[in-house]
Amino acid sequence: MQSVAIRMSISSSCGILFILFLFFVFFYNPFVFAEPQKKLNYIGLLVNGTLEEKLDQIFSLIKSYYQKKDYEKVIEIYHELPPFLPLKSEENLMIARSFLNVGDPQKAVKFADKVISLRLITETCCKARLVKIEALSVMGKRKQALQEIKAFKKTFCA
Repeated sequence: MQSVAIRMSISSSCGILFILFLFFVFFYNPFVFAEPQKKLNYIGLLVNGTLEEKLDQIFSLIKSYYQKKDYEKVIEIYHELPPFLPLKSEENLMIARSFLNVGDPQKAVKFADKVISLRLITETCCKARLVKIEALSVMGKRKQALQEIKAFKKTFCA
């Protein structure tokens, strides 16, 4: 009976150590030594305080750079975020427009599609459709852009 309790305590402590290990792998990437200060500027915000507060700080940082038309910085912040962080439709739209403005229409379509796929009846969804149409035009996909325009006309946005 005592050995079962010891085994259970060892397995639960291993589980806790594994969770701590994952936390450090996601937030303190030990394999990237080139620019540690740069990473801590954005990801370091997630360490202290509640997750919701820190996400709001990161998203307000994205919005700030977007409003300053510093699209490269918006994309840089996005690339430094952990992949599991949820982005709101507004942030996806800002990232889509940023990719379009720096000349990467394929990624602009990808992020616009994320907003459109939510199927929300919002102004943000309408703007995402327009970004997608513009990106398709820039890529030279005129037929696909025309199809998107026809679909756009059928929505409440038109």
